[in-house]
Amino acid sequence: MVMQAGLCQERGDVKFSVHYIAHFKLYAEARNEITEERVLDVGDGYSCFYGRWQQKRQDIMDSVMAAGGNRNQAMVLAMDYPIPCQYYYIYNNYPTAGKRTVTDQIIKSFYYEEAIDPIQWTILDRDTTVMGYPCEMATCEYRNHRWTACYTQEIPVPLGPWKLHGLPGMILSAWDDSGVFAFEGIEIRQERRQARSPKLNNSIKCTRNDIKAMQREMYSNPEDFAKRFGATGKGTDANGRPIVYKERTALFMD
Repeated sequence: MVMQAGLCQERGDVKFSVHYIAHFKLYAEARNEITEERVLDVGDGYSCFYGRWQQKRQDIMDSVMAAGGNRNQAMVLAMDYPIPCQYYYIYNNYPTAGKRTVTDQIIKSFYYEEAIDPIQWTILDRDTTVMGYPCEMATCEYRNHRWTACYTQEIPVPLGPWKLHGLPGMILSAWDDSGVFAFEGIEIRQERRQARSPKLNNSIKCTRNDIKAMQREMYSNPEDFAKRFGATGKGTDANGRPIVYKERTALFMD
């Protein structure tokens, strides 16, 4: 199946979506990696990258609340779907061309804007196949990581998972040299629906470094971090004993 990068019939439409399995660790001391399904929606000069199950749970919440239900009813229905470990959304070319808006949930909702900076790729003399698509390979140094990507020119759209972009074709898989972060393409869906846009009314504007600082604190000192956002008391285990939190070192893709 060959997809052309033409214009959507209506600005703001999603033309197709690429589904990936994301492999990652949240902190350096974790023994096992986490896997979650991520989705890249592609439209006319616009894309959005997010977790499939976090969006499904949010859709249920929105639907129940719009029908006059309450949060508890929505949470019961949402429990049919996996609980995600990450909650970020990445909106490219939003609010304007060349800009990126990233939202995240760390007790409260936060967002920041940044320029979509160019990535300098080195094309390799290697090829492979991903999901039946012939792919070429390239590497780059980006945000303190060395990435290897497999991209296909049969989908001539210069996008990919997370913030990876700029190759002459869709990135269908990518991994960093640390072995901690990877994205594996599993499915491409052609569909027409309205593109997602961030809901920022109740979100706190910050910077990328602010998000990283909060995540560092959340893993290194979770109780004090929670207190900053209004949580009281100490966490207890199933036997009612205070939980002793081990210090953990947050990991970042950027």
